[in-house]
Amino acid sequence: MSSSAGYPPSVSMPSIHPAANPQPQMIIADAPHQILPAPPPRPARLGASFEYLEKIREELISADSRLEALDHLHNSYLKYYDLYHRTNAEYHRQMDINARYQAIISQLLPMLAPQVQEGVRQDMDSIKQLSQQILPVPPAPPATMGVDAFLSPVTRTIMPVAPTIVTSEAYESERKGRGRPPKSTIQTTKRLKADEGMEGAPPSSAEGPGSFSYPPDSYAKASNGLSRAKNAKALAPGAVPYSASLIASLNHTEVVCAMAMSNPFSYVFTGGKGGVKIWDVANVRDTRTAPYVGMLHCLDHYIRACKITPDGKTLIVGGEVNYMAVCDVGSTNPSVLGKIETPGVLTYALATSQDSRFCFSCCSDGTVNMWDIHNRKLVRTLGNHEESVTCCCVTPDGAKLVTGSLDKTVKMWDIMSGKELSSYEFPSQIFSLGYSPLSPPTIAVGPGTSRLLNDGHTDCVLSLKYAPTGNWFVTTGKDKKWVGWKAATGDKMFEIAEAASILCCEISSCGEYVATGSGDSVANLYQVSYV
Repeated sequence: MSSSAGYPPSVSMPSIHPAANPQPQMIIADAPHQILPAPPPRPARLGASFEYLEKIREELISADSRLEALDHLHNSYLKYYDLYHRTNAEYHRQMDINARYQAIISQLLPMLAPQVQEGVRQDMDSIKQLSQQILPVPPAPPATMGVDAFLSPVTRTIMPVAPTIVTSEAYESERKGRGRPPKSTIQTTKRLKADEGMEGAPPSSAEGPGSFSYPPDSYAKASNGLSRAKNAKALAPGAVPYSASLIASLNHTEVVCAMAMSNPFSYVFTGGKGGVKIWDVANVRDTRTAPYVGMLHCLDHYIRACKITPDGKTLIVGGEVNYMAVCDVGSTNPSVLGKIETPGVLTYALATSQDSRFCFSCCSDGTVNMWDIHNRKLVRTLGNHEESVTCCCVTPDGAKLVTGSLDKTVKMWDIMSGKELSSYEFPSQIFSLGYSPLSPPTIAVGPGTSRLLNDGHTDCVLSLKYAPTGNWFVTTGKDKKWVGWKAATGDKMFEIAEAASILCCEISSCGEYVATGSGDSVANLYQVSYV
């Protein structure tokens, strides 16, 4: 007889002849006068197979016990990771309070006696050195393993285990202690690996574009003040905020080079290396975190710009590659629709037309190009700067495009004809700019010099965004802080310090939230308060 499945190849099933195996009698210990026939003994080869299976069973029990211990360790680490984020948020809040106290003391210092001033200065220097310390980032959470990780090669061969992908929803359930599969289910729980060199990346629910979806009714589940209803004060004529408070930190795990917000406000898109991550900020938790939705793998290198069209349906992504990505973010399942080839040039900034049909790209070779988003074709080249173009914006009337460049000029272009309308020279390179929707027309420029306006940044200004009303705008800098300004007067309203250089920022369409992306791989979400 041929060998049966599950038995060692060297073991074959023999014929069993009852006559050759007489049945002995067995006496039960607690009933000495009762004599019963004993069960027939196992044939030698069948007994060997039984022992083999029994050994496998014991190995599985041992593996499950180890898995339970590892799972307990993993859940403990996740609790520690949440505690770290809460501590980090409190740290930044205390940093903000410290900065305010420093400003008050600086104003009061001249009023003190000379002998007292020196002691106060020394105390301020000590506090400043202490406040510059940054909380260490904990290592990446240990990956959850399956039973098969503890099995011998032979056992894995005869008992194949089907892998199961953990979605972002299951991950969040696991964070709350409900995500472990039942013991009776033998499976491998595999977390998707982050990009190479990225530690602590959130688990991705998509290995490729289009394989994840938005949470259902995320807006309806909004909490902690994030809701679809707009704050009447935020959109009131002349309204400006007086402060901002941190409500969520998004662990992007890569330098956040660009960002965008959905319209209406519900999601934040953060761009780093290789793709754009999506965060459900309408459901900010008490732990000051937001659910991670998924990642659009759209570029092969660092992203330098991302822009959502006014209709909220399309995301354009550009960066240090010779193409731009066109992504669908308006449907239930976000996906990459295709590419716009930009041979030989990199994309540093993006803008879109008000009808959501065209996009404008600022390129490394100094050109400013206009593209049809629908057919992904070049419409026209508006003109050239002498060096790379770093920033751009469309005027409120939709007729003109304003661009800034490393050649120290800001230029205005007529979109329909492509003609240069005006040019402004500055003493330093231009990294960011914005155009006020109010009258009279005003352009705010973020230069590479060490100061913007009065009592502003102490290093180059890396990004600048106007609020939807045009009443105020924010700037971020290499000096690790972002500042809110009154558009009408240029007066500083408030400033907030972070742990690293802030490379990008965005203001929500409702005017109530500001997001920043920094070099410490974190995007922070703030809620602004109006008088």
